[in-house]
Amino acid sequence: MPSTLPPCWIEICAGCGRTRHNGAWRDPEPGECPDSVRTHDICPDCIRTLYPGYVRVAERLRREARSAPSVSNENEQTP
Repeated sequence: MPSTLPPCWIEICAGCGRTRHNGAWRDPEPGECPDSVRTHDICPDCIRTLYPGYVRVAERLRREARSAPSVSNENEQTP
């Protein structure tokens, strides 16, 4: 009888082959989740190496977002 559990998803870096687990990138372990569905992403190290221009843009956008005034909802009522 086939399992009714959803498959294990493993994100694999398209650049170096490391896998992401709980937000951290590490080398894959042999036999890890053999029935997994694999999907590709790119780790921060490979982004910095392969796409340095993108890193600069992302850092600039983060800085701008932090320095922008917060938007408040004028219709929001406090209890």
